[in-house]
Amino acid sequence: VDNCKDLNTEYFWNDKIINNRKEIFKSPVYIQKNKLVFDEIKKVCGKLLDVGIGYGYMEDLIVKNGLKIQLYGIDISSVSIKSATERFKGIFKKASVYKIPFGDNYFDWVIALDVLEHLPKSKMSEALGQIRSKLKKNGMLIVSVPLNESKQDKLLNGHLRKFTVPILRSEIKNSGFSIERIKFLYAFRNYILMKTLIN
Repeated sequence: VDNCKDLNTEYFWNDKIINNRKEIFKSPVYIQKNKLVFDEIKKVCGKLLDVGIGYGYMEDLIVKNGLKIQLYGIDISSVSIKSATERFKGIFKKASVYKIPFGDNYFDWVIALDVLEHLPKSKMSEALGQIRSKLKKNGMLIVSVPLNESKQDKLLNGHLRKFTVPILRSEIKNSGFSIERIKFLYAFRNYILMKTLIN
């Protein structure tokens, strides 16, 4: 997987944002993942940067629930940034995780949900270093990555990395973060409710 062709272009993600919204918003895995993250950030206030803001699902939750969070977001998709700018009060910029266009020590929280698997292994430390530089001291980072994906899902979604828990843990720690906790979701389409209850 690490040697796959990089499909992660603006064109690729503009197409995804335009054509996959209805499908992704019906995904119980996607909804459950965002709810878990929301349950963490609803306890706080301050500045939050969403790296790879995509469909703006988390921002919808934040706004609908009246959280006192200042919204910021970046994405390589111009469609995503245009949509976020029209829908939410905040600052949203077309930018790469390798060059985040905000000051150092600026954010209380950064979320990067289903982003790291789209980055080549050779650039992971650069990306995580950028994120870390933008966080305040004692700021929090929340990431999510898929585990045990099918080859078809990897190809369809432009994933360049295959993660295991030890690999992710190592890369996060090597970038200067300490890990507070790890949570797992059962992402199988069948029996998700039963597997979630067991988890």
